[in-house]
Amino acid sequence: ALKLDLNYPVSLGRQFDIMVNGGTAEHVFNVFQFFKSSHEMTRPGGLMVHTMPFRGWVEHGFYSFNPTFYWDLAIANGYALPIFAYAELSPTRIVQFTRRESVLDMVRGDTRGRNANLYAVFKKDDSESAFCIPTQGIYAGNVSKDMVKAWYDLR
Repeated sequence: ALKLDLNYPVSLGRQFDIMVNGGTAEHVFNVFQFFKSSHEMTRPGGLMVHTMPFRGWVEHGFYSFNPTFYWDLAIANGYALPIFAYAELSPTRIVQFTRRESVLDMVRGDTRGRNANLYAVFKKDDSESAFCIPTQGIYAGNVSKDMVKAWYDLR
């Protein structure tokens, strides 16, 4: 095990097939650097597995992450998103999000639990590319009209 300050660039001298963030990013203030390092430490064609808080988790870390974070990070960096899921702890419930609008169904149906995580598996493409900062989909114009409407209506 290595003790590293993930607020700063990390280089371990090699890349890995799989990078797992099992609930670390929300505790790192500089999330930009965390995700940039994650990208750089994962080989082309490799997987990045992220588990981070979405709802609840009061006083647990600096951040909770909305689904748009994952969708827009994937778009900006050309990641495939083969697995994206919502998971509640108690009672246990897992819901696969197969499309960006899946979260709207949950919000409109008021079926979100008190404490929940989002699980995202990103697959890098087969070429080495620099990390790109995402623009939120609502501003980039790459979300559906339903998502735009919800962005205003569900505040």
